[in-house]
Amino acid sequence: KCPKEAIASVFDGAIKDAQHNADYCGCFMVNTSLELAPHDPEIGAMVEKCFSLTEAFFHRMIKKGQAEGTIDSSLNAKNTARILFGLLAGLRVVSRGRTNLDVARVIVSHAKTLVG
Repeated sequence: KCPKEAIASVFDGAIKDAQHNADYCGCFMVNTSLELAPHDPEIGAMVEKCFSLTEAFFHRMIKKGQAEGTIDSSLNAKNTARILFGLLAGLRVVSRGRTNLDVARVIVSHAKTLVG
């Protein structure tokens, strides 16, 4: 996949998970970060590692897309990767327990807009 498609597929997968999550249990890692990580340093470190890997994926895809000319080279790759991670985490949070996914769809739409 091209970098833009790879980024889009992360968000498409998250919204698909939300649409087919009958028990609204949410994302394991986001739930762990909210419920356990503040109370357990070892779990907190594992969550931080997972989150860092996700942000690093976005950063790599942005840089690759910029090198290929498919993503605007004027974007700050590091900051945009952080914003995309924040949008993904927010998407996972708002999708939990919601039957109305309009907010989630807006998040996905804007995440895709960030990288063109």
